[in-house]
Order: sequence, then C-alpha cells, then structure tokens
Amino acid sequence: MIRALAAAVFVYLAVPSAYLQDQKPNFTGTWTLDVAKSDFGPTPLPDAMTLVIRHQDPEVSIASSVKNQSTDSTGDVTFTIDAKEHAGKMRVNAVDHDAQLTGMWDGKALVLVSRFEVNGGSLELTDTLTLAEDGKVLSFVRAARTPGGTFVAKTSFNKR
Repeated sequence: MIRALAAAVFVYLAVPSAYLQDQKPNFTGTWTLDVAKSDFGPTPLPDAMTLVIRHQDPEVSIASSVKNQSTDSTGDVTFTIDAKEHAGKMRVNAVDHDAQLTGMWDGKALVLVSRFEVNGGSLELTDTLTLAEDGKVLSFVRAARTPGGTFVAKTSFNKR
C-alpha cells in the first residue's frame, strides 16, 4: 500500500514537471539591444536597436528599428510557426520584399528562416531566438548567407 501511494505521488509530481519542460517560451515584448553583450561579426555595431515582438502561436511578428550615426532603418515580418515554407513579405525601410518564410521550434528555441532577393542577389537569414529562464533576456543569433559569404551576429536584448 505504501509503495503504491509513493508511486502515485511520484507520478503526480512528475507530470507537472514534464508539462512545464515542454512549454514553449513566449517572445512577446519590447526588447532593447545590450551592446556590451552583443557581437555583430563583420558588420558595424548600431547605436541602438529595438525589437517589438508579438508572439501568439502559431504566429510571431517582429518589428525592428536600428539607429546608426548615418542612417536609421526599420523592418517588419510575420512568420507562421509550423515548419513549412510560406510566401510572405519582409518590409525593410518601407519597401516590401517578396520572401519565403519558415518558422519552427527546435526545443525551446524559435528558428526563423527568411529567403529573399535584394539588390539582384539572394539573401538567406536564419535567426535563432532563445529566452533566459527569467524571460527578461533574449538571445538572437543571426546567420546571414549572402553572395559575398556567410556571417553570424550574436545579439542580446533586454526586455523593457
């Protein structure tokens, strides 16, 4: 009897724990770049960068603004998180680009792939987003494949 009760308690305690481990993070929020914790690879560091993410499965939308000494730029894109490629638009500085967009989960990491043409060349961006356990720090790793080569930027954002 005691053994059966102990087994039942173990199962009861294990189920919520397993359930919580399978929970996918929600990336919704306004995120500001932490320059000190970021590495933009061969590209220059921006003066400031903000991401506004709206995440309601199965969709995630990301609006970005980047400020540099000489230019400011904005972007906007929406992904469906179903591991299928979808035709969509990427808005960069008020110009829409036709794109092939794929969103998928890799454990608790959200992977977003964008393929589009820019200035006569093809560009592929693979963005991997992860959240710290407290949900206040966003890691955003971008691998960009361009006709000139591939580079990786590792950025860190703090939730506002």
